Amino acid sequence: EIMQVGLEYIGEVDTYISGEVISLAVKSLRSISENYIVSVSHMGFVTGLIDEYGVSFSLREKLLRLISDKNTHGIKALCEEHKIDSRLYESLEVACGICGDFESNLKKVEKIAVNSATKAALDELRGIFSVVKALGAEENVVLDLSVLNTIDYYNGVIFQGFIEGIPCNILSGGRAML
Repeated sequence: EIMQVGLEYIGEVDTYISGEVISLAVKSLRSISENYIVSVSHMGFVTGLIDEYGVSFSLREKLLRLISDKNTHGIKALCEEHKIDSRLYESLEVACGICGDFESNLKKVEKIAVNSATKAALDELRGIFSVVKALGAEENVVLDLSVLNTIDYYNGVIFQGFIEGIPCNILSGGRAML
């Protein structure tokens, strides 16, 4: 049995709305436990990195699984096996290591933003966090670029919520951009 409650926003979604939804996730988790984390990522950043190096769709899916698992050894082996530019591996290694303080990790992400897609995703993440911060919900919100979803559903910002004592996320969401 899967019990689920959802939130759908009707109207144009912008950075403020995305930040407000993440703030609502924070408030929901905070009402359950003081020990919670909301991990935020952006599919557009990771897929923008992958697209920069012309990776095929089948390899993209494998890379996304490896990134989600933070498996840098597997990423390196896949890149070497398929003769993918080593700069992709180096960027994905950095991306896999990003998990923690949102603001300081944004600076690390800036260093690996290589094209308009990654820069747009970075700008959106920066804007969303500024909204979350303005709403007073930034505590325990972390940037984690390994939080990914299937590319055919969410392709924008993604988030997951965790509370201490439960080994999986209890809250998740994201944005499908048209």
